[in-house]
Amino acid sequence: MSTTASVRVFEVASVISLLCVLAYFVKVSIHRRRIHPILYLASAIVAISWMEAPFDRAMFVQFHPDMLRLPAIGPLAATQGGLPVISPAGYVMYYLLPALAAIALAGRVAHRWALSPRPTLVVMAIAMGMAFDVSMQLGPARLVPLWAYSRIAPHLNIFAGTTGQIPLYEPLAMALMITWCACLIGFRDAEGNTFIERRTRTLTAAPARRAILNAIGYILVLHLLYLYVVAPFFMLWQGHMLTVTGSVQPFATIPQQPAGPQHHGTLGTALVVVWLLVAMLATYWFARKSATRPLPSGQSAPRSHSLQPADR
Repeated sequence: MSTTASVRVFEVASVISLLCVLAYFVKVSIHRRRIHPILYLASAIVAISWMEAPFDRAMFVQFHPDMLRLPAIGPLAATQGGLPVISPAGYVMYYLLPALAAIALAGRVAHRWALSPRPTLVVMAIAMGMAFDVSMQLGPARLVPLWAYSRIAPHLNIFAGTTGQIPLYEPLAMALMITWCACLIGFRDAEGNTFIERRTRTLTAAPARRAILNAIGYILVLHLLYLYVVAPFFMLWQGHMLTVTGSVQPFATIPQQPAGPQHHGTLGTALVVVWLLVAMLATYWFARKSATRPLPSGQSAPRSHSLQPADR
């Protein structure tokens, strides 16, 4: 298969994954007569996809020139060579699908070994997120290649100094974001409500208004979480800590992203790793703490469900 054909297959697969998720959970929502939280989350993931361009800038990422591009307007112009048009659909594939897989796996593991579902979900989501991102980086991203990094921080990487160099601290970031996506839809109360839905229920009793508030809530929360995840990468970029460069220009038709002198690369690697690990540990601690929190008076114990691990 030619490189251009491989790029088109990836683009089509990203769009199909988005349409399949939307179609299935629209059907579920109609059956339940209420909007499924996964639809809120999918909408929020699409809403944050505009921030990929500034993130690409901080990561010195370039995408294959055969990919269709979005108009270079405002922050969308930050990606060197242009942001792919499949970015919104690709974000849903990248964050939501591993999160759903982690939720399903966590439900089985927790039931099989009598574990607390919420901490189990966090562990499964971290593992699933890292495995998914590494497989994407070593698979299509490197073999086609779909994207490439012209600069990375030292030590925690593979194929350093080549056009296929991969920063292994990025899978930590992707795993953290996938974990938070899994928690947003996997942590439910006895009535199947996420914490955002519980908050909106206290604000209004009108279903239409609750739906609007839920959508806004998911978008705002996911923006804040995403900003935390990408913050250390902007620190590395602005601190000029990306000291490892590829052997040649990743894509001949895309100019190299400008960069000044780089230094303190080891400090940069340590910064991003510690930043992300602290958030992972805090998420696990919160999951354990919330797992032992008593239910409000009058509520029964939640029922087990493959897509909503709940406290036993």
